[in-house]
Amino acid sequence: MTSHFRCLRVFLAAMLCHVVATSPALAQGALTVTASSTSAYTPRVPVGQEGVALISATASNVPKGDPEYGCWISGPTWEWTWQVQYAATPGAYDVPPPEALSTVIVDAPPATNGSGTTLRATFSTPGYWRITKITAKVLYTDSCGAEWTAKGIAPEVVDVVAYKVTIAPDPIFVAAGGTALPTVTVVPESEAPNVTFSTTDSFIATAQGLAPYVTVIGVTKGKTTLQASVDAYVLTSVEVQTVDLTMTPTSGPALMRVVFTMDSPYTQFFSANTRVQVDAVFQPEDFDSEYLTVSHELSKIRFDAGQPGLLAIAVADVFPAEFLASSNPALTMGLIGTVRGLVTLIDGDKTCTLDASFEITPSVTLGRLVNGVFDKATDSFFVAYTASSKSDLLGVDAEAHLYGQIIRPVNEFTSGAPTLTAELRAFRSDGTPVSAGVTVTFALITTTSEYHVYQMMKPFILITDPMLEGENEEVIALAAKEGSSVHIKKLPPQD
Repeated sequence: MTSHFRCLRVFLAAMLCHVVATSPALAQGALTVTASSTSAYTPRVPVGQEGVALISATASNVPKGDPEYGCWISGPTWEWTWQVQYAATPGAYDVPPPEALSTVIVDAPPATNGSGTTLRATFSTPGYWRITKITAKVLYTDSCGAEWTAKGIAPEVVDVVAYKVTIAPDPIFVAAGGTALPTVTVVPESEAPNVTFSTTDSFIATAQGLAPYVTVIGVTKGKTTLQASVDAYVLTSVEVQTVDLTMTPTSGPALMRVVFTMDSPYTQFFSANTRVQVDAVFQPEDFDSEYLTVSHELSKIRFDAGQPGLLAIAVADVFPAEFLASSNPALTMGLIGTVRGLVTLIDGDKTCTLDASFEITPSVTLGRLVNGVFDKATDSFFVAYTASSKSDLLGVDAEAHLYGQIIRPVNEFTSGAPTLTAELRAFRSDGTPVSAGVTVTFALITTTSEYHVYQMMKPFILITDPMLEGENEEVIALAAKEGSSVHIKKLPPQD
């Protein structure tokens, strides 16, 4: 009888222990959890690089158990959950679209602090990421089968910006003393001010500016690396090759042939596919400047595989074709001046830009033949001859005969010196033409080691009546007015 009573007492005590454990009203107070999170230690990261934050939780009113009845407490066991949001633009957080991928894990809590651990997040899509509703759940059990559980949500959120930066081309070619403008993109675009650009060797090249307007400045010949960085991270990098690039000559008559020389110890740039583009401004004296863009086609460019560092423009058109129809008097008159701008060499995805200046020197002069020798005139203003009919243009005194002379460099022509044509025209002081002018032919007179010398095949005289203008049996008649000047503009060769 005593034995049975003792067993019943133990059974009832166990049942009472279980009821107390699972009933908050009978415990010392409800089990609660307070959770918290730090901000991300790395709030700005490259895509694929993890962002880290510390998370922790504290349990209050922890159950104590009842050893008298053999109910021993086990725990706590912690479980963490969270929600991930995404925004392509600042503040517009929502559920990530299917293509916006992320991975979030929580480290196992250390033995010394079972409620404190590390949250690690990795994002494969650039943009604004937020980890919110970070929730800690705690579980206690006892040996009598009772369970206690509670949750707590951290009031903080973990915000991380994932960056993706692209730089093209790779490698970047830049002339020593010149600049290169790579194509740079930053995603998210609004984060561009946080991305800095630098080179690993400032003695070779430097970088300045923010995306998308980043400038690479060549210093001395060599190789370095352009890096895009945010905080301590290198987001991307490309190779930079600083080369010695020159253009010769830097002066000469219009349509002068020029040669580009590139000294690069690493990569051969020029090939038979290299193109040349000129974006510049023509600055004559006394008249408005004129902007020009001309792209030299492959048929005008010469590349010799035996001299891979050289590229020549066989006939370097200083003026594009549309200039011939320009109303700018300086262009109409064929005046000399200076072309300043950028010359861009393009070969596939390789580009290299040279800040160039080319002084256009006179190639056409006016004068008279004295004892068969050309005598250059001191200016371009002449007295007009009065004629009322075609017959007046016969037997004109040789003292009134004028000639034009054109001097061209020998390297302009790749297959012999051709016959040249030019436009002969008189202009008023404001640059407006007196008449339509006359197209005249120039014949090769002599050739030196450096130049071809051309002269008009027939003399011209100035007349006052535009109706008589044109080529005649003995002379070419050109209409002119008092105070007008005569100019000869060499016409570009026909392709």
